[in-house]
Amino acid sequence: MPSIRRTLVLGLVLGPPGRLGRRWRAALVGAVIVGAVIVVVALDFVYIYPVLTDRLMLYQDWLSRLWLRSWA
Repeated sequence: MPSIRRTLVLGLVLGPPGRLGRRWRAALVGAVIVGAVIVVVALDFVYIYPVLTDRLMLYQDWLSRLWLRSWA
């Protein structure tokens, strides 16, 4: 459920589709924010991908990808 909320919030930040008129700066700021969030999520997925796919890696590499030390 939290991912649905995040998606809806990003949609609200992006703004409604259609003519922008005098609100083009707000739309540009919203697009930059949404783009930045998508890039951060994609980079996080690339970083954590070896753990998700159970790839062979050094212990230090594996430990650096864990969010909480109690998971180890």
